[in-house]
Amino acid sequence: MCIGENNILPAKDVVRTICNASFQDKDIDYEYAKPPEDGKFLFKLTKKDNNRSRLVFVDTRTTPNYIWVERCIGDDATIRQVADLLERTFSQAAYQYGWNVKIRRFIPGAPKDVDLFSSALDYVNDYLYEKLCGIKINREAFRAIVIADIIANEAMKLLLIYMKGKKKPKAKVGPLRAAKEAGVIFKITKTTFRDIFGDILGNSLSSVDKYMSDDYVWNPRDEVFKEMKKEFSILAQKIKTGV
Repeated sequence: MCIGENNILPAKDVVRTICNASFQDKDIDYEYAKPPEDGKFLFKLTKKDNNRSRLVFVDTRTTPNYIWVERCIGDDATIRQVADLLERTFSQAAYQYGWNVKIRRFIPGAPKDVDLFSSALDYVNDYLYEKLCGIKINREAFRAIVIADIIANEAMKLLLIYMKGKKKPKAKVGPLRAAKEAGVIFKITKTTFRDIFGDILGNSLSSVDKYMSDDYVWNPRDEVFKEMKKEFSILAQKIKTGV
């Protein structure tokens, strides 16, 4: 979505003032999901009656400014409600500056700076992945081991989902081995693993070299491993099709 009228919205310092203003809707609680960064704002809006939350990302570096609303399957009506709330809230906060804020759906290929906005979604994904899996990840180090950048974000999300909640070193390394066998990532060493995932293996870092080695044969009856490899193989097909 885009925010603004006639492709004009105030400078970042003024937008920051607006974003810091409390949301006027008494049915909604509002807070930062993470600290603002270089004109990028990630909000968490929570309805008081059912405690359901939704993330809203505002990129104030673009012209017009872009807004991303967290989406769940089949919730277009809810997104429209959030857009209406944002429009009303920003308009109320911006009234003192004489601005009339309008939110409209994104029209592909038309707005300026859309690539800049798309790249900024890494700021959102970092929050989502850590929230989803409880694992921090060095995004740049991870991208270096992915066969093709076109699937980097999806590969990262899939890996973190499979690693979530795993306690044993083998279970943590398993998704990486499946991704490697499926042709999604390059073979990695314990040093690379630590660069990407930090110290999540503790004193068991040598497990990476063991389970990623070509000499180690994974149990062919391991159904979980076969399922992971299948999902990564589907992802690997995108490299060939470019989709």
